[in-house]
Amino acid sequence: MSRLVGVLASLVIGVWLLLPASGHATDVERIVTPAGINVWYVREPSIPIIALSLGFRGGSALDPAGKEGLSNLAMSLLDEGAGDMDDLAFQEAIVDRAIQLGFRAGLDMLSVSLRTLSQNRDDAFSLLGLALRAPRFDGPAVARVKDQIQSVLASDEKDPNSIVSRSWFEAMFGTHPYSRPRNGTPDGVRAIGSYDLHNLVRTRLTRGNVIVGASGDVPAAEMARLVDLALADLPAEASPVIVPEVVFPTQGQLIVREMEIPQSIASFGLPGLKRHDPDFYAAYVMNYILGGSGFSSRLTESVREKRGLAYSVYSYLYPLQHAGLFVGGVATRNDAISESLELIRAELTRMAEEGVSERELANAKLGMTGAFPLRFDSAGAVADMLVGMQYEDLGIDYIDRRNSYIEAVTTTDVRLAARRLLDVDQLLVVIVGSPEGLADDD
Repeated sequence: MSRLVGVLASLVIGVWLLLPASGHATDVERIVTPAGINVWYVREPSIPIIALSLGFRGGSALDPAGKEGLSNLAMSLLDEGAGDMDDLAFQEAIVDRAIQLGFRAGLDMLSVSLRTLSQNRDDAFSLLGLALRAPRFDGPAVARVKDQIQSVLASDEKDPNSIVSRSWFEAMFGTHPYSRPRNGTPDGVRAIGSYDLHNLVRTRLTRGNVIVGASGDVPAAEMARLVDLALADLPAEASPVIVPEVVFPTQGQLIVREMEIPQSIASFGLPGLKRHDPDFYAAYVMNYILGGSGFSSRLTESVREKRGLAYSVYSYLYPLQHAGLFVGGVATRNDAISESLELIRAELTRMAEEGVSERELANAKLGMTGAFPLRFDSAGAVADMLVGMQYEDLGIDYIDRRNSYIEAVTTTDVRLAARRLLDVDQLLVVIVGSPEGLADDD
């Protein structure tokens, strides 16, 4: 384990060799394994670490009604015993070899990560393959993990941040599957049985459903062998991923969840854009200036710096496969939440009406393009990016092209995107707390 820590500490230095720079293309190689699995791979021979990221199409939005949390529970159990290894034996196997395995359920995708020293690669990929194709789902392990999830759900019921987020997404998505909490509901988690868990593995963790990104110090042929070691024996095809498009509310709304706490926490937002919308990059730059750039954003300047009403106020774009969102948040004193929201509405309106200045645009481009390489601060981050590029169909040379999309955005583009998106009459606001001074038309 100490050797792994030392290697990881040096990874930040070595990974700069992977990063896109002016005049230098990032070498992303497309590999097809003997079993026919496509892999996007970046080789870094100077660091003895291999990172693998997998994305299986279809996430918690596919959980059946009444069994909310199925995807989360199944993914949480994949390293709790597999094959002839019970939970303790499996955990000892990965810990003894300093192998890191991660499993997560998102709305649209099930994500898997593997990080290992190259010297342990055969064991690491074999154990990953065993977890994916032959998880045990033993009764005691299932009961223990269910209890852990129920504890989290109970805690969330008392956490104002969890309540405001859940309430906002429920109001925005209505009856759409995206409205179901990814961790599930108490009744949903209790209703999940052994058949449900095994059926999810059989129908969704398949070769035909997987997206693979990798970074490491081994030749491409060796990476192909390792990927097949983990994935070649998975079922061939997956069940269809069928999720409807979101139908958004047609008018704005203010929802208050009363809670006796010293401050009010608010989530606000609007329908947004999907990743392939022609206005996406203009909206991305617009949001960076509006609320996505931390202390330099307009929202922070208006709400925090000038008036001291809140420590943090922010916004972001949230593109999903079947919806796009513009989402933001603020927390402040109960007697200041109304003024904070009015300032936020004013800044959204100003952006929609006036757009941004050339100076603001130039500063945003400098920050957004300069920060892009920092996303690749580890081999795992590189592997994750390669999965995302494939999932969004961005092209194998996207890393080298991405900053050009930002540079091409004009002030006119930003203004048009803002006018399209920032209709404050449609703003959905959810407040948790004991807000004071809300006007009747808020």
